[in-house]
Amino acid sequence: MATLSIWPSVLHALVQGEQVALVVDAEPAVGTDVELRADAGAEEPALLKPAYRRWAGDTADLGRPTARVVGSAAVEADVAAKVAAGKCIWTEGYAAALPGSRRWVTALRVRGAGGDPVLSDVAFQSRLQGVLGELPDGAWRSA
Repeated sequence: MATLSIWPSVLHALVQGEQVALVVDAEPAVGTDVELRADAGAEEPALLKPAYRRWAGDTADLGRPTARVVGSAAVEADVAAKVAAGKCIWTEGYAAALPGSRRWVTALRVRGAGGDPVLSDVAFQSRLQGVLGELPDGAWRSA
């Protein structure tokens, strides 16, 4: 299983069902399972919305969650910034801080330490629909 290293604050948000999508700078493999691991090395609290800065650097009690990559969309940086600010814990500045002009908005179906989804099917679909509503028509690819 591949490992996806992400900021502790983002891992908290995913495990607690606060968000279901990531903005990443490399194309993900849709349909694959990944282990989620906290990496506080590059975390920039200034790029988090104030309500979520409390999680910056906090790797306690996160367990070993996993996720399935259920879909992604290749988008320009300005679209990624809109998604990040509207459906994720980041500010619009997050997407602008990534290298290059192309981003991938990636949805993850997160499972907690016990292997159960952190969100019900209905809650997950609702949050996913919110993300999809921010994307250009035809951009979304799913498994």
